[in-house]
Amino acid sequence: TIPENFNKSFYDISEQRCKELLSLNKPIYVMWSGGLDSTYALFLLHHFANDKDQVKVYGTYNSIIESGKLSSF
Repeated sequence: TIPENFNKSFYDISEQRCKELLSLNKPIYVMWSGGLDSTYALFLLHHFANDKDQVKVYGTYNSIIESGKLSSF
């Protein structure tokens, strides 16, 4: 159940969880499908990581196809 006084945004919750995971100082493996959800998680983790090598990305050719124009950057 969501508390009645809950007022955090999706971004705030995502930021908090990313920082919690990154603070463990262990590799974080992201299975990137190229879709919106995994791309959001990947970008946010990468954004908050002090050591970008902590975030490990796994994907397939289909991940690149799914990401559309994003993969051309």
